[in-house]
Amino acid sequence: RRLAEVPAPGDLSSAALGDELRWTRRALVSLHAQEALAGALLPQPPTSRTAAGTALAALTAARARGIPDHRIVATDPVVLSLTAPSLRNPLHLPNTSGGGTPPEADRDGIRPPATGPDLPAEKTANPPHQPGFPTQKPGVRPPATPPGAARTEGLAERPARDGIHPGDAPAEKSARTSPASLPPREALRLRIRWVQELQVRLVREAARRVGADPARAGLMRWAELADALHGRGLPADLADRTAPAATPPLPDSFRLAGGGVVVAEGDGARGDGTRGVSAGRAVGTAWDGLAPRPPDPVLVVRTLDPGLAPLLPGLTGLVAQTGSPLSHLAVLAREFRLPAVVGVTDAVDRFPAGARLTVDGTAGDVRLGDGS
Repeated sequence: RRLAEVPAPGDLSSAALGDELRWTRRALVSLHAQEALAGALLPQPPTSRTAAGTALAALTAARARGIPDHRIVATDPVVLSLTAPSLRNPLHLPNTSGGGTPPEADRDGIRPPATGPDLPAEKTANPPHQPGFPTQKPGVRPPATPPGAARTEGLAERPARDGIHPGDAPAEKSARTSPASLPPREALRLRIRWVQELQVRLVREAARRVGADPARAGLMRWAELADALHGRGLPADLADRTAPAATPPLPDSFRLAGGGVVVAEGDGARGDGTRGVSAGRAVGTAWDGLAPRPPDPVLVVRTLDPGLAPLLPGLTGLVAQTGSPLSHLAVLAREFRLPAVVGVTDAVDRFPAGARLTVDGTAGDVRLGDGS
């Protein structure tokens, strides 16, 4: 309820802006603690729903209904779990259709998902209260069932291959795009992202008022930002401060060597044996994520890069040269009931785009042909 009741940042007084910023800090501390406890104490089946999987289904369904990207965050705020909070860059929703050319340094051979149009100005960016959006202030314990009701509109217009399966009943289809039935830990993760988004928009407004670049505002301490809002000026050394260097994502399996250096290891990292990471059997057309998407795409990649997640809705299968059953993409593949096999040696070279493939995620096998 608190998130839905916060006015647009530009409409807040400086005192109210500071109050809301302090609340977001308290809320995030509480939510992160609850999320950690939920992960440690509550069982979560391997195939349970995730916020990211729900967001992918909601994003694909919303675009199929013709909702423009700048409105999707308002109609389906669960899609925020597909983006990272940023003071520097405007919020963009990922491309779910692939295409483009790979950057020089891309270890996967596939370009990270393209971005869409900018969202509306901050003054109108707060999503309205709606089913699935938080209806209570983060409190003492995680809810047993996340608040909100499942969406039902537009089901007839959704394509069968948006992560929603033709055999599902209408109630099940709507549940796939609604955060209402997420497990407690995933519901908490989604709330964390919602509060982060509010905090980003509040900090941007605060930076505008004190005459600081939003990206530089991220280098200020909270007390310094509060002082600036009260007219005490910016830190004298703000222009000289530098942000920490970006670090690459951790491998699926790794160990820490001397000096805290991360070293990848494990069978999944070497790709020396096939294994199924998501059960099921499917026949489709090999796709590299760059060429036009075939009607029955089997995505063939070098590794299960998390940046490929937006491409999952509508896939027939997934094949990777390296990867782990515990990787983010493998978890999402199981949620989407998408046959997936990893550890397939030279898969990118052996299965060029356009080749017919049979993928057996249960047996951990990939073969050329339609399996007949």
